[in-house]
Amino acid sequence: MNRLNSFTSSSEEGVKLHRIHPAVRIVTDFAGVLLFLFILIFVIILPQYSYDMNATILDKIDRAKRVHEPQLLLVGDSNLVFGVDSEKLEKELGMNVVNMGLHAGLGNGFLLKMAEFYAEPGDTVVVSLVRYNYGPETSNEELTWITLENHFKLYRFIEPGDYYRMFKAFPSYLRDAITLWISGKGNIKEETGYSRSYFNEFGDSEFTRPDPINYFEDSEGIPELTDEFVEYFNDLCRELNEKGIKVVVAGFPIYVCDTTPDKEEFAAFEQELREKLDCEVISDFTEYYMDKELFWDSKFHLNDRGVPVRTELLINDIRTWMLNRV
Repeated sequence: MNRLNSFTSSSEEGVKLHRIHPAVRIVTDFAGVLLFLFILIFVIILPQYSYDMNATILDKIDRAKRVHEPQLLLVGDSNLVFGVDSEKLEKELGMNVVNMGLHAGLGNGFLLKMAEFYAEPGDTVVVSLVRYNYGPETSNEELTWITLENHFKLYRFIEPGDYYRMFKAFPSYLRDAITLWISGKGNIKEETGYSRSYFNEFGDSEFTRPDPINYFEDSEGIPELTDEFVEYFNDLCRELNEKGIKVVVAGFPIYVCDTTPDKEEFAAFEQELREKLDCEVISDFTEYYMDKELFWDSKFHLNDRGVPVRTELLINDIRTWMLNRV
């Protein structure tokens, strides 16, 4: 009897040891649900925008990381994407070129991180922006999600100040992504100038755009240069300069119409940049006044006739700056 009682007692203790506390079961079940949702969303459903223009960020980063010698990094918004012949720049200047331009809606902080994260000692960063009134935070959270998707290496582009807004924007982005996944319309190569499939190895759009498809009556006016941008940009310049990376600012295409500001006003803006930014401004902005027939679908995107004109201006600006530094 003692042996039987001993056996029974031991068995009961074993059962107790293997009995899972309800709270632990809830936690493990919840963790399992989270893991399932993570795999479903970030492995099975995403990405859905692999051929969107901003997906080219992956190709631009890969090109920048492949070359381990001094490069010319063109950093800015889509005025670079639809406005530069990087191959010609490379041939004329004798430097490897990467067009890092992306959608302006990501915000200047996001765009400039392309230089912060991927420029290396000896590189030259040429910044060309159409707006100077953003700080480090992103401007359009849903557009940012479309760019990031499930590419976790890009998540470091998000500033702490953006975390809450990005969290709030995620459900809307995910809803659209799920809709594309269910309908089978995601990750499709579209025949548009904003498709990743029309970008070349340098990061330029090669989509054929012979003529303007829009004309505009109003100019964008003179960009606003805010103190927030100046502080952020100058901190970045100092950080890059300490690493042996040179930073300069170049002009952008200026759409000429009846309401375009006088050249004197743009000259004054250029002078303000020279006085407030801790880097050289290499362009005469008034030389970038361009006829409306040279633009494509916006006041900053050039067509096939405008790209060579702007590229030549940029080559001359960079070459002159390089010669003056010798």
